[in-house]
Amino acid sequence: MAIMTTTTQEDLYNLIELELQKYGMQLPSDAVESGMFIREEKPNHTGKFLRFEEFDAEQYAKTKHEGVSASKFKTQIGYSKDIELKRIGTNVEVTYEAKNWNKYNAVTFAVSSAMKSLGARFDLDLQHRISFASATSYTDMDGNTIDVSVGDGLALASTAHTVRASATTYRNILANNPKLSRGALESMERMWIDNCINHFGQKTGKSADCLWTTDEPTSCNTAREILRSTAPVEAPNAGVTNVYKGKYSHKKLSRVNTDASGVTDTSKSYYWGLTTSGQDGWQCKYAINEPAHMMQLDQSNHYDVDSDLYKFPLRMGYGIATLSGKYFAISLGDGTA
Repeated sequence: MAIMTTTTQEDLYNLIELELQKYGMQLPSDAVESGMFIREEKPNHTGKFLRFEEFDAEQYAKTKHEGVSASKFKTQIGYSKDIELKRIGTNVEVTYEAKNWNKYNAVTFAVSSAMKSLGARFDLDLQHRISFASATSYTDMDGNTIDVSVGDGLALASTAHTVRASATTYRNILANNPKLSRGALESMERMWIDNCINHFGQKTGKSADCLWTTDEPTSCNTAREILRSTAPVEAPNAGVTNVYKGKYSHKKLSRVNTDASGVTDTSKSYYWGLTTSGQDGWQCKYAINEPAHMMQLDQSNHYDVDSDLYKFPLRMGYGIATLSGKYFAISLGDGTA
């Protein structure tokens, strides 16, 4: 283990930078790792606003009659959302005493914890798209109003979502909001089949591939039982195929059941649902224009002569928007109609 003894300011700066690089490459995010959210590129120095767009096309070709021009294939720009990129940040402050009195462990703990807080906030903001699925906006922990409506202006969870090129509507919230069970899952699958349409109102037949839950133990265990259970060879149901085996991957989202400040909200513990992952799946998109990092300041500017503090500013920038409720289904799990 490295020992932090009396060191120069430059040595301290380099130490902090190395720690940030190590933790910056390992920032965990349940939401990103789930594959349910789509990343878009947003290079830095390209402005603070970004438009996310959804694209669609008709499902079927038309008959070509002899001597008659073929019909033109129809594509459709779906819904779009304009977002303003946000920045988050925190400062690591190292005292003169920590720098000079061999407090290496305290310094590295502060650095790693601060770096992880950037990733945790980003993950929280992503998962809150689901936490507040019944609303069109919420007030975050900093007092900012966050728009979580989808492109048709409705809340993510709705019984009457609209599409751009048809009067047909669809729903993505399960009636009566049951807790996860095999019967409830089959009901959601039926709802999915009946409401899986494109912007022309045509059935697409796209399948879900993710079964998501919060980290509530009953929901997680039920998901595992449904997806993985097998009967022993001597059991009464031996040889019966588990029709759900390999059908979905279970995604545990541990921050969905939180309030705006990241505090546990048990009223959301039984949220669960289905999604389709990938670029042509559920259109909840994010862009990171400023990965988690330490600001590159001149080392002399890091020192506060009044309080004998060395300051290291950590920053991150990103934007999030949900374009559509298509290919996303939810049950609130509270039994409400």
